[in-house]
Amino acid sequence: LHGASFEVKTTRSPERKHHIANEHQLEPTLNSELRLVSIQMVKVTGSDCWGLPALVAQLEDTCQTQSESLRRKLSDAGWSANHSQAPFGTWKLSNPALEFIVNGQFPRVTTAHLAEASSSPELISDVSYIVHLDQYLPSDPLIVGEGFGQ
Repeated sequence: LHGASFEVKTTRSPERKHHIANEHQLEPTLNSELRLVSIQMVKVTGSDCWGLPALVAQLEDTCQTQSESLRRKLSDAGWSANHSQAPFGTWKLSNPALEFIVNGQFPRVTTAHLAEASSSPELISDVSYIVHLDQYLPSDPLIVGEGFGQ
């Protein structure tokens, strides 16, 4: 979207920390810029909260020019139109969503990093880690501007 790929991470933690599942997760794809979208939320009830179906609908509205591509990717991730009626619970943002450009300065572990650090990187697998972003400066947003998640 907008010439970039996005890795969306959510947390219920009061800290902006996210679990990265493997050494490939924060590698750019399709020769595009990679951005990590960091969402902090809390489970609530009331009128100022939203559920997953509403967030998906908002994303579809935001990405109208690429809606078919988005729908295909949502389907590939297991989302279907039937989920819009499912009881996922309701949430609200505990802090504004932020975007971070994932580049050489971003705190991450990749296959290239493993190759540099080891003479036998092929013997390393199942790398996972937590990235803490409270002290890291976000970038100007492409998709999480004013009103995102409201």
